[in-house]
Amino acid sequence: MLNTFDEDKIKSRHLRQKRHKELEECLQIVSSGRHLSVEEEGDIASNDSSISSGRKNDDSSFVPPPPRETPPSEAFKRVKVFLREESGGVRGGFTMRSKSDETFGSGFFFPSGKDSKVNRNVNLAPRKNSIYMLDSPYLASRRNSFMSVDFGQDGDSISSQHDMIRIITLHEWSGRRTIAIVVVLACIIGSLCVILFFPRIVEKEWHESIPIPSSVSDPERYRNVKRIIIENGISSAASINKKGTPQHEALLWIADVDGAKLGVDDKMIFQRYSLAVFFYSTYADIAVEDEHEWDKAAYTMNDSSRAMAKSGNNRIKPIAWRNSTNWMSSKGHCSWAGVGCHFLNSTTKTTHVYYDGNYRVTHLNLTRNNVRGTIPNEIIALEDLQLLNLGTNLMSGTIPENIGDLKHLVTIHLGANGLTGSLPTYLGKLEVLTHLYLHVNKLDGKIPNELNNSKELRVLSLFKNKLVGNIPNMRKLNHLTDLRLDANKLGGSIPTEIGLMTSLKDLRLSQNDLKGTIPSEIGNLKYLEKFHAYENELQGNLPPQLVSLENLKILYLDNNNFTGSIPPIWGGSGVRSGMQDLEQLYLQKNKLSGNIPTQFGALGEMLDLKLHKNHIGGAIPSEMGKMLKLKYVYLDNNKLTGKIPEEMGKLSSLEKLHINGNQITGKVSENMCSLSKSSGGNLVEFLMDCDVENNEAECNCCTSCV
Repeated sequence: MLNTFDEDKIKSRHLRQKRHKELEECLQIVSSGRHLSVEEEGDIASNDSSISSGRKNDDSSFVPPPPRETPPSEAFKRVKVFLREESGGVRGGFTMRSKSDETFGSGFFFPSGKDSKVNRNVNLAPRKNSIYMLDSPYLASRRNSFMSVDFGQDGDSISSQHDMIRIITLHEWSGRRTIAIVVVLACIIGSLCVILFFPRIVEKEWHESIPIPSSVSDPERYRNVKRIIIENGISSAASINKKGTPQHEALLWIADVDGAKLGVDDKMIFQRYSLAVFFYSTYADIAVEDEHEWDKAAYTMNDSSRAMAKSGNNRIKPIAWRNSTNWMSSKGHCSWAGVGCHFLNSTTKTTHVYYDGNYRVTHLNLTRNNVRGTIPNEIIALEDLQLLNLGTNLMSGTIPENIGDLKHLVTIHLGANGLTGSLPTYLGKLEVLTHLYLHVNKLDGKIPNELNNSKELRVLSLFKNKLVGNIPNMRKLNHLTDLRLDANKLGGSIPTEIGLMTSLKDLRLSQNDLKGTIPSEIGNLKYLEKFHAYENELQGNLPPQLVSLENLKILYLDNNNFTGSIPPIWGGSGVRSGMQDLEQLYLQKNKLSGNIPTQFGALGEMLDLKLHKNHIGGAIPSEMGKMLKLKYVYLDNNKLTGKIPEEMGKLSSLEKLHINGNQITGKVSENMCSLSKSSGGNLVEFLMDCDVENNEAECNCCTSCV
């Protein structure tokens, strides 16, 4: 006989089975897509009354009532009741998890028999057309196992036939989206790991699998040396394993041939290896058959070396390096030609100290040594390098990017080579750099603003390259004394900020495409001694402010489009002394007018005065006779009139005087003729319009009458 507890348990199980069946019937109706009729949506008796027909048999056991057909409307009603009483409410978009983990998403939940009741006071449909999920473990295998029911405004009755029951998968879509995001992130992370680590693993396995050359006498040492070189990033496995490369040759030498036999735990082995790579990268015997190529190849050779190298039919074999003393020998690399070192752990500040051991390399000076080839990346191993001088050689290729990591570099001299590529921005990382010589190469691109970071720069020499763009603002380089940007393709105007570089002594901007005027701020450069801006497209008046440049010795402004007259104040005034140290003044081939200032007589240091091919008129001032150091005077092709002043006969140092192409009249004085070479003077060229019909000028000592 069943006790009350067992009977209740059986009744509860049958009740759940009945409700699940009714729910399946409801869902079948939903799957068919049929709308419910009004009659089908009528009132139905409560859920409790639907099971009251159950009875007990003679043995007092509970017998469930026979199954009966359930109208669709009743099925829908039972879904609602079932959801309320069994699930404890409905929450749109909220996950309800059972103790037995039989949850299938968000929204409606069908608990197991062991689930406890949850809050029943949940609004089933707070507004019309609210969407909630039907999620049943019994329907998991069905095609429409995830459903959405649309309830009415009151939350108590099923919506009318015009309210569609839509099959959606909101939570499933959200879950899949989350899974997709996780998968994508995992793929990205995995890809990064592959990119970062797989090549290294493959590279390591690859280089370890490379057979050791049979000529190697100590395979273990060879293997260890190669390993530490690769692990420390000095050379790549690809370059060091490839036969014939400078890296491979250097490895063979240092691992098997080098008599020094530095241990693999000795840090100096990297410096020695770096120098060996440099040697194999730049040392080569090259046969040249063309005379022009020979001149280029032998550019750095002295006369005796040229004579020894040259042979018949213009075929030569240049000496690889002019000086390679001790290179690739067992002696300490500090004794190799051009290599300078300090003692290990030395705190001395002395430069150019050379020793014979294997110590930190601080200087590499192989200028004019017929060095050819490219600068290898392995130079990074010379981490204490302060001076790199490979100027006036036959270097090619680009400047290695990692040279910006040599933090101790003070001087870089790579001028007069054949380097290509753009001016490296990473040079701005060298904060203690004071001298940078990259002139006479084939560098292109713009001057990088990053050079402003090298605030200790004293000399920046970039002339005779292929640089373009504007002159950058370099006002932070207030220690710069020499700025050479001439013979490039720079455009724009001269920046006014250049007046802030008050330490400048040598400023060269000639042979570019500069336009505009000369900024008056240049008058602030009180230490300036040389200013070159010739062969540009500069225009406007000559700035009077240049009179402030009391230390100026050379002023080249020729071959431009300057107009107006020459500022008289340049020669000084009652208040100012003018440019008293000026030695060379080039203003030719402009559009200047006016007269030659009489104040020029105060420029007693003047050696070279070129004013030709302008529109200057008036008479030659007699004050020019006070410029006693004058050697070269070019006044031709102007509009000068009158006679040559006798005072110019005092210019005993005069060597060339060109005044042709003017309207000079009168006879040249005897004092002037006494300056001629034939009379014991220094005047070797005296050009004047003295052979023209109806010309009123007369010259008996001119070397040429034009």
